[in-house]
Amino acid sequence: MPIIINHAGLLSNREEQALQRWEKAMKALSSVDQVSVKISGIGLPVQKWAAELNSQVVLSLMEMLGVNRCMFASNLPVDILCANFDDIFLNLRRL
Repeated sequence: MPIIINHAGLLSNREEQALQRWEKAMKALSSVDQVSVKISGIGLPVQKWAAELNSQVVLSLMEMLGVNRCMFASNLPVDILCANFDDIFLNLRRL
């Protein structure tokens, strides 16, 4: 049965300790072949969505799971707090 992890595993901040815990958990999940991840909802509160702020998350997921097990999804309308759809999509595409 396919398992889809929503919102990149819900990483809520980019503090080093949080990133390490998130990466450890996502690596464990990535070892299960039927697990995929939605790259969505990764904006940070009160910060404009920027590739520089989110690149570590996006690139780590693509490395762990491979591009065939990663998918883009939006978290609209919540994402509008940090960017519009076009900005998020274009930045993710750039990554």
